[in-house]
Amino acid sequence: MRRMAKLRIVPFVLALALAAGACGSSSDGGSASNTTAAGATGTTVTLKDLKFNPDTLRVHAGDTVTWKWGESVLHNITAKDSSFKSDNKSDGTFTHTFDKAGTYNYECTLHSGMTGEVDVS
Repeated sequence: MRRMAKLRIVPFVLALALAAGACGSSSDGGSASNTTAAGATGTTVTLKDLKFNPDTLRVHAGDTVTWKWGESVLHNITAKDSSFKSDNKSDGTFTHTFDKAGTYNYECTLHSGMTGEVDVS
């Protein structure tokens, strides 16, 4: 009889777990990354396939953006206005806090055409 009761609970527990996962969260304490379109909101950019994803990001003044290496290729993040720059590396993360509104264009100086933009409001 106890075994039958446990089997009835399993579908309920699975449904609860799926519902909780659909709420979305971020392990870095920031907002979840949205990588679906140019002008995406969020705080995470992934470096993969020699691209920044998303390549355009909208954040608010005071937000911190994290760039996360998604492949074992040497990259850097270099602001065209020299306001921020990462080391050349092939894994890990780089973060920068944007204190002032504006448009910040950046690139990987090691890979021509690998560019991105952060729009800060």
